[in-house]
Amino acid sequence: MSEYNGWTNKPTWLMNIYIDEYGLRQYVDERVKEIINDKKNTLKTSAVHDFLKDELVFTMTDEIDGNTFADAVLGWALAIINYGELALHYIADHYREKRYMETGSYAESP
Repeated sequence: MSEYNGWTNKPTWLMNIYIDEYGLRQYVDERVKEIINDKKNTLKTSAVHDFLKDELVFTMTDEIDGNTFADAVLGWALAIINYGELALHYIADHYREKRYMETGSYAESP
């Protein structure tokens, strides 16, 4: 599958849009912050990946029964989303925001 708007594929891009536009961004940001700040958790990217996949798939499939074409398409899209790419995106956003809060700038130090 080819790249779409800078993302691995269209379902990954759409999930990012869905998170941003439908009220999930603050929740995702809070969970990412908790995972990053958890000193016991050494596999941060993996933990964010698992959270995103588990939480988003549950949210998106909570009320489907799998017996319609739309359910099948949704299942296909959820299966090919690159949750690792989303995890890296939200972790990077966390550190950009942290840098801004500490320095007043989004720019990286040389």
